[in-house]
Amino acid sequence: MIRRASNVCKSYAADAICREALGICRRIALGQAPHIAKLLRVEGVILHRKGDLAEAETLLRQALAEQRRLLGNDHPLVAECLGSLAEVVLDAARFTEAETLARECLDIRRRVLHI
Repeated sequence: MIRRASNVCKSYAADAICREALGICRRIALGQAPHIAKLLRVEGVILHRKGDLAEAETLLRQALAEQRRLLGNDHPLVAECLGSLAEVVLDAARFTEAETLARECLDIRRRVLHI
């Protein structure tokens, strides 16, 4: 169910389904599993595309904190969250913060993925 909901969340129209999947995961005590952070990130990206920058930022920060807690700082999924958050912050015209986030994303990708 989690994998299917995550795939569905990639669709712009899947906002309600993604939120429902997050709620289910939290209710059945999966809140500390890695896929909850992925669902948070995907929902944040959906909200960003819809123009809800404040809520997108909140979810992306939650996803980033969870990814860091579970995976440490040097992980590709942490870089992915940083990149998504940088885009939201950039669209909110907070350029210095966006640059800092984007640079951290790039640094992790270079270190971990050797890009």
